[in-house]
Order: sequence, then C-alpha cells, then structure tokens
Amino acid sequence: MARIIEYNEGDYGEGRSGGGSAALLVVVILVILYLSGYLPWFTTASTGYVAPVSPGITIPTGNIGYVSAERLNMRDAPGSYAPVTYILPRNTRVTLLGESYQEPNGEIWAKVQIDTYEGLQIGWVNRKFIS
Repeated sequence: MARIIEYNEGDYGEGRSGGGSAALLVVVILVILYLSGYLPWFTTASTGYVAPVSPGITIPTGNIGYVSAERLNMRDAPGSYAPVTYILPRNTRVTLLGESYQEPNGEIWAKVQIDTYEGLQIGWVNRKFIS
C-alpha cells in the first residue's frame, strides 16, 4: 500500500521570500557584463569565426598599407562592436595578413599586423581606411 507524504508549502520555497532574488541578481550581473563586453563568448564579433568574403574581394598577404584616417580603431575581431585594442594615427604602417571579413552592410574588415613598443600586434581594421 502506498504512503501519502505530507509536506508544508514552505518546504519547497513557495512560502519564503527572496527565493528568486539570488537568481535575479545573477541575471542582472550577466547582463551588465555582456553589455560591457566582458563576456566575449556571447558576442558574434569575438567568436574567432571569420565568415568568408564574397567573391572578388581579395587582400594580398604581406602587402603594406598605411592608415588614411586621422585615427583608426584596431579591434580584437572584425566588426564595429568588437573591443578596440589600439588607436592608430594617420600614416601608421600596417601589414595586411590576407584575412578579411565582409559585414552584411558591405563594410570590409582586414586582419593586420602592426609594430609597437610592446612588439608585433595583430588586429582588425576597416579596410576603407587603409591605402
């Protein structure tokens, strides 16, 4: 014969206050970290995946270019939402590494290498600002 087990509603969190406050706090912290860029694995820009460029767009490996804008953001990944790693002044010499990414809006990002006091650095720049 089966036994019926009695329980109080408070045993299962229904009668307590603050049961969901810890979960809400965790969600709020994750949203803040996501919006501030500290959770790169949730953003498409920092996944490490580089979509293929549409046919006809090639960036030769090893070519030298120069920054044509007054200041150009070099980013951690292709796309305007990726974190900025360096701000390159006009006429900064960059080496094109041959990788590129085209956004749906047509903007082309090129993977480049620059020489800094901290050594060689690699990042992504908007191709229209490299001559």
